[in-house]
Amino acid sequence: MRNDLIKLANLLLDYSKADQTQIAFTINEEAFSRFNENFIHQNMMNKKISVDIKVAIDNKLGGITVSDISDIEKLKNALDKAISIAKLQPPSKTFSNFPILKEQIEPKRIDSDIINFSANDRADTIKEVIDYAKSLSLVANGTFSITKGEKLIVNSHGLESYSPYGHGFFRTIMNNGLCTGYADEVITKMSDFDVMYAAKWAADKALVCNDPIRIKPGKYTVLLEPIAVADLLRFAGMHTFSGKAFEESQSFFSENLGKQVIDSRLSIIDNAHHDLSPLLPFDDEGVARKQVEIIKNGIANDVVYDSSTAYLYGKEPTGHAGSYNFPMPAFMMMPKGNKSREELLAKIDNGMIITRFHYTSCPEPYRVVATGTSRDGTLWVENGKITKRINNVRFTQSVLDTFSNVIEIGDDLRATRDWWSSFISLVPSLLVNDFNITGTTTF
Repeated sequence: MRNDLIKLANLLLDYSKADQTQIAFTINEEAFSRFNENFIHQNMMNKKISVDIKVAIDNKLGGITVSDISDIEKLKNALDKAISIAKLQPPSKTFSNFPILKEQIEPKRIDSDIINFSANDRADTIKEVIDYAKSLSLVANGTFSITKGEKLIVNSHGLESYSPYGHGFFRTIMNNGLCTGYADEVITKMSDFDVMYAAKWAADKALVCNDPIRIKPGKYTVLLEPIAVADLLRFAGMHTFSGKAFEESQSFFSENLGKQVIDSRLSIIDNAHHDLSPLLPFDDEGVARKQVEIIKNGIANDVVYDSSTAYLYGKEPTGHAGSYNFPMPAFMMMPKGNKSREELLAKIDNGMIITRFHYTSCPEPYRVVATGTSRDGTLWVENGKITKRINNVRFTQSVLDTFSNVIEIGDDLRATRDWWSSFISLVPSLLVNDFNITGTTTF
């Protein structure tokens, strides 16, 4: 459909009476299956078309979004409304130009097996999980979704960025009525997806269910599994690695660029072009995403910019405009460690495993202090062995402190998304000390 969208976009650009015009077409299709109590209870497919029209009259901006591309006259009317809106706005202090084309962007290569994965295929996959759960007298719940589509962004400066996209996401929670276990997987290549690995991972957590205990508040040695690590990294991505926060002295990096801020074994690179990244090769302004080495061997090194923030502060945009009104990373990556799960557990005399967090928040953005509770697999470890389940815990801890207190790094690097689905990141398990537990729940 690329050629049809380009033709439509050019008609609108030719028609526009604004000084500058930007048009973004998104055609998104999400098909998903939900299963609950060992039954598939819902299959749905949702297809959405959106056209985001933005215009500039001098430095006054206006925008409108429509969801119908079948009538060019309606699109022209929408563009006229965007111009009317712009004329009513005060001049923007941060806007200079819509981006100018600097390089041709290669469209993303999409796994055809993902694109062609049918509802029957999803059902067959889920059946394997349900059958396995039943064999262990467990109940399986979860979702399996396939998202695919295409995006085109053009503007009156000649920028034209297009790419298809497609990825899957599977997750399951297993339980025996008392205890739960969780696993998920971001899928960018269907041949790499092993659903039974996820099923066994969740089941193993649910089966550790021997009289859960409550632990006392304090600082503990904790094995943070990749999903938990991704949730903590999320807050650094939002509040520390953003060029806007950095330039406005709201980021911890503002006073610490070039300084050691986390463990020297950890680096954080933003690279949306990685094979495991499901993200587009360009941002929401059509600018090519650049690889940015945010933290290099523990040292604060760089931040990411969108075009307006870059213009305001005399920097180069890095292709990190998004749905928020400030730049953020796209696909954050940590290095793979060399310690197996067994080797990580062997280093714990008394401590815990946290599978994932739930309802996390960041009450102190500058210091990147996060808080929340654990969920679906909080397990106690003694002398390198999992011995019992413990009630879920509440934590309050600086993310930077956590990443500074690393004992070992796991070899289980994987793409995962945080609880709020703000980011998909590539992270390993981290064994950390002095993780601050402030309380426990009743379950």
